[in-house]
Parts: sequence; C-alpha cells; structure tokens
Amino acid sequence: MKETSVSLQFHGYKLTFSQRPDAEDVAFLVWEGAIVLANYLEQYEFISNKRCIELGSGTGLLGICAALLGADVVVTDLEKVVSFMEENVARNCSSDCKIRVTAHTWGTQVSELNPPYDLIIASDVVYALHIAIDKCSCTTDTMKPSLHHLSNLSLVCQT
Repeated sequence: MKETSVSLQFHGYKLTFSQRPDAEDVAFLVWEGAIVLANYLEQYEFISNKRCIELGSGTGLLGICAALLGADVVVTDLEKVVSFMEENVARNCSSDCKIRVTAHTWGTQVSELNPPYDLIIASDVVYALHIAIDKCSCTTDTMKPSLHHLSNLSLVCQT
C-alpha cells in the first residue's frame, strides 16, 4: 500500500503524518478540517491540563496537537486504524506527551475509556451522506448518551 506524508508546523513543532491515499478507508488521510480545528485549539490554548478525547481520530493529527498543547489525550478510532495512529503518535510525540491510543466504535461501551473528559473533539467524522444516513440511529440514539457519559464540561466538534 502506498504511503505518503504530510508535514506541518504546529506550536513550534515540525510534525509529519503518514497517510495512505490509496486505502479504502478515509481514516488513513490527513483532512483539512483537523488542521483547522488544531489551529483553533492552538489560538486559544484552553485545553492545557484538560482531559481530552478525540473520536474518529484517523491519523491522530488533532489529538497529537492537543497533547502538544498540554492536554491529557485519548485518541480513538476503529481497531483497524489503531496501529496506524500509534505510528503517527510515536513519530510526533515525545515521552512527555500525555497521549494514549485505543480502539473505540461509536455507540459501544465507554467505561473502558475512563470518562469523564473535559473536552470531546472530533473532525471530519461524517464525510459522506450515505454514511450519515446509515449511522443515523447511532448518532441520534446511541451517540448522544455516549457523549453525555464521556463529557465533563464541553464539546467541540467540526465536521
């Protein structure tokens, strides 16, 4: 499988993220929305020393940036994406970053994620109308209670 990389400057760090443009799953791509939301978080720096969880992390870019801003972060995605996220975390985070990678499927038990969190972040998680329609019952019936159980203070979400 072809692998490329995307590099960017963030908060004084040069970050490099692997991506797989020919993968069948869009989780293996760096999306512009994650960069925009990371820049928003950097501008206000309100997440330092906060417990933060990222849902649908994909490459892990947004969660890694949150960790570099001082948050204690858990990045989540489907099991098939975990090792890919771990590679990007290892490449971009030093040992003093507080970041953990774990598998999580929306609408499933959240207790293993050790809630509550001060901040729940997500970016580009609904990327196709047919997926939004297929997942409608998850996002309305299951996701809202999951978010409630995960959350301590607030929700920042950009799609």
